[in-house]
Amino acid sequence: MSKNLLRWVSWSVSILLVLLLLAALGVRYYARTPEFRALLRAKILASANDALNGELQFKEITGSVWSDLEFRDFAIVQNGERILFAPVVSIDVGLLGQVITFLSSSTIRIGQIDIAEPELNLIQDEEKNWNIAKLVKKPDNPEEPRRLTISLHNIRIKDGKIQARTAEGKAARMTSLSGEADIDVAPSGAAVDLNKLAFALSSAGVPDSTWSAALAFKQTEKTSSLRVKQLSVSTAQSRVNLTGTIDDLSSPTTDLTIDLTKIAAKDLKTLSPALPLQEDISGRIRATGPLSALQLAVNLAAPNGQIVGSTLADLKKDKPQWQGRLELKQFVIDRVLALPGVKGNINAQVAFHGGSLDDALVRGDHAAERNLRDLQAGPAQRALANHRGCRRRRRCQRGRRRPL
Repeated sequence: MSKNLLRWVSWSVSILLVLLLLAALGVRYYARTPEFRALLRAKILASANDALNGELQFKEITGSVWSDLEFRDFAIVQNGERILFAPVVSIDVGLLGQVITFLSSSTIRIGQIDIAEPELNLIQDEEKNWNIAKLVKKPDNPEEPRRLTISLHNIRIKDGKIQARTAEGKAARMTSLSGEADIDVAPSGAAVDLNKLAFALSSAGVPDSTWSAALAFKQTEKTSSLRVKQLSVSTAQSRVNLTGTIDDLSSPTTDLTIDLTKIAAKDLKTLSPALPLQEDISGRIRATGPLSALQLAVNLAAPNGQIVGSTLADLKKDKPQWQGRLELKQFVIDRVLALPGVKGNINAQVAFHGGSLDDALVRGDHAAERNLRDLQAGPAQRALANHRGCRRRRRCQRGRRRPL
């Protein structure tokens, strides 16, 4: 009896396994048919267009839901204008693994996304809102907590382009865009790791530059933060590096360091033609603290002079407040700056304060001018002026000062 029961169970399990295998083969075969691809295309388009203030389009789907899916001529269109286009978008779906992960942890995990030669068009409207910011529809019930976790790993972009146009008509273009990123969106918050980003930037009135960055953004239910692992900006003649953190983006507290390896005077004059700088500069700028008490430490050097300064700024007020000191060391004015009629070597300290940065700098300039008056004349003229002053006061004594 027991042998018959064991034989029956064995046959039942075998038949069940065969049926499951046949079903899997059938599903796998059906997943490769044109009918299934048409059904999958319709479902993807319907779901995406329900979530977007725009329209998702693509020419065809190739590959398999069991491994990689490729979307050909992938595009997102809004108000008749194409916002995003990519010839090929490849997604590592891994359907079987997705089902297991979703059932065990309510998580959708994509292992890899490759986007080749994407083109992104950013347009700002009259209200200063960018089109991409309005692309995703707001949820019907935003207070309802999310229960689903979405993990998108190994997002890789290659040879992308971005065209941006502001409401004032200013345009900028990014080319040779490449990057790698990981995105995790969970009920408790979100994290974006931009492991690598590089592009070239060109815009009217700005020197052509290349950028490279590595950033990490984290958001929880209570706060958000940004960590700048590395941000480098280079032109043909200049190079700047930025590192640090910004905590609580709603009320920022900064800890940033800007290293100026070299800032070419030519590049600065391209940005601000009225700037009288003649020599290249280098140095470091530190910014720490909240916006209500932002501390700036500046140490800049040119071949013929150095500026060391510290500033405490309150940027939270309607009219920002500034106070601090600047120290000029061995500063050869007519070599560092192009100021008509002003020349000489100066060592001076300037204190400033004001309700705006412009006011503060003007007051500092007036103080510096008082220190420079004697330097605007040559040694002979200064000696003659001193002698005449002594004679008028009847203080000229032999051995102390001789008339010229």
